[in-house]
Amino acid sequence: MKPELQERIRAELDYEANREGPPPGFPAFPEIPAARYTSEEFYRLELDHVFARSWLPVARREELEKPGSFLVWKKVGRPILIVLGKDNVVRAFYNSCRHRGAALTPADRGQCNILRCQYHSWAYDFTGKLIAVPDEGDFCGLDKNDYPLIGVRCEVYGGTIYINLDKDAAPLSEHLAPMLDEWACMELEKLRIVHRRSTIIGCNWKAAVDAFQEVYHINTVHRDSIGYALNHKASSMALFKGGHSRMVTAYNPWALTTLGMDAPDTPDIAGATALHRQTSTAYLSFPNMITPFRSIFVQQLRFWPRGVNECEMEVVGLGPDWGEGERPSYWDRANAAFDKVLDEDLENLGSIQASMQSNAFPGLRLSYQERRIYWTHEEIDRRIGIDRIPEHLRVRPMLADYVEQTATEEQPA
Repeated sequence: MKPELQERIRAELDYEANREGPPPGFPAFPEIPAARYTSEEFYRLELDHVFARSWLPVARREELEKPGSFLVWKKVGRPILIVLGKDNVVRAFYNSCRHRGAALTPADRGQCNILRCQYHSWAYDFTGKLIAVPDEGDFCGLDKNDYPLIGVRCEVYGGTIYINLDKDAAPLSEHLAPMLDEWACMELEKLRIVHRRSTIIGCNWKAAVDAFQEVYHINTVHRDSIGYALNHKASSMALFKGGHSRMVTAYNPWALTTLGMDAPDTPDIAGATALHRQTSTAYLSFPNMITPFRSIFVQQLRFWPRGVNECEMEVVGLGPDWGEGERPSYWDRANAAFDKVLDEDLENLGSIQASMQSNAFPGLRLSYQERRIYWTHEEIDRRIGIDRIPEHLRVRPMLADYVEQTATEEQPA
């Protein structure tokens, strides 16, 4: 993150902390229809046009330790086999044999020398090429070259493996472009997994993402934890092209020492900026990953739909590489504290979903502080295509004039 951007964000934090209302001319948002969170029709549109056509963060590169390491990913209804080849390239395929569709492996993860179907032993190499068929002579006119595994777009950035089910999708670098310059200093590829958690939540996936897109709630929900340490008014937000966004919230100065962030065993990400050391800086990578950045850690909160009224929150915590040996004991207490904050965030989501389903709650009435939520909904509609969405479920575009141009985007002529 460049010094000039840090300074601009600091100025925005000062402005936000002292403002008495939204900036002049900022629009009042129309209600977001609650049915967007409860409609089976809209949910299917999201699966088909958002999740099936977006770059999705599925694993960390370190989870594939050596050639032949594999894992099976099943989050959005498609079984995807991700494997590290002998050339150290990560590839992804549908976990379906080209013979009769059986799974190549029933295991969620493991190590192998070859990809061999568990049903009839058709075998593939790590590039997906069909290399062996038992009783091959019984298949009239079979050319093995015509039956490779069906590949899935797969790329790696910052040590995170992403897939995209749309074979015609733009490269991952283009998708992440608004954040890449800001993320570079953290050297995400050098971080290691220090925490994992999976929680099933009784709400639509968007309701869960919403909970992490504003700090309007912190003095109520987090009053006994992080709420007293952060200044919810001093929050700078940026909307990026593609539905992404950033939120930087200032810590109260005394909190930086009171919270034990200067303890002798506190980890440190060498490339973290002064801004990362004095604020909570979090991004939404559209559609479903919230990423808080601190000088101590980077958290990936990935939200996966499991039905219109249920989702999964998958947490992957990343910290500096500690070298050989066991994970430092620091993370035992740090992860427990972070889990407490997460549990507070999740407390209201079930009741929110119940309200969404009732006739008593027609829609969300958002404030200036909650504009990231509205921006996410705008992008969902763009991805689906407005003509596919029933009129009563649409949101009106409001925020195009507030999109921030980033360092990786071309300047206008």
